[in-house]
Amino acid sequence: MPRAFEAILSWRSFLIALLVFGFAPGAVLRLILLAFRRDDPRRRELLAELYAVPRIERPFWVFEQLEVALFEGIWERVRAATRVFTIAMLFFAAAFYEVLRSDLVVAIRGRASNAAPTRRPRQRPKRKKKKKKKARKRR
Repeated sequence: MPRAFEAILSWRSFLIALLVFGFAPGAVLRLILLAFRRDDPRRRELLAELYAVPRIERPFWVFEQLEVALFEGIWERVRAATRVFTIAMLFFAAAFYEVLRSDLVVAIRGRASNAAPTRRPRQRPKRKKKKKKKARKRR
């Protein structure tokens, strides 16, 4: 029996109890709340509910809120990011289309009013071949 009291009164057990029931639920819940947007009212609501839940149930309640954040909060953030990405890609595609279209017009017409004139590659002049002088034989 004395060992059971020692385990209850040991400083390690006390620190673990403080961590699990005191610090960890609030810290983990704040990390979970990052899944929601800043202006989402659920952030304030869940943080306020944490202190209404009895201390012994808090660790379990916090992990229940992880499910809510994963399926509601993160999903909204992913959809918003996808919308922004889609708009950026549409803008890029429209700009790319304009560039291709203007190049095609230049190719069809031969030249455009704002295009620089095309240059032909410079040709080198042909070299004259030097005749080798035959060495005179001396007699």
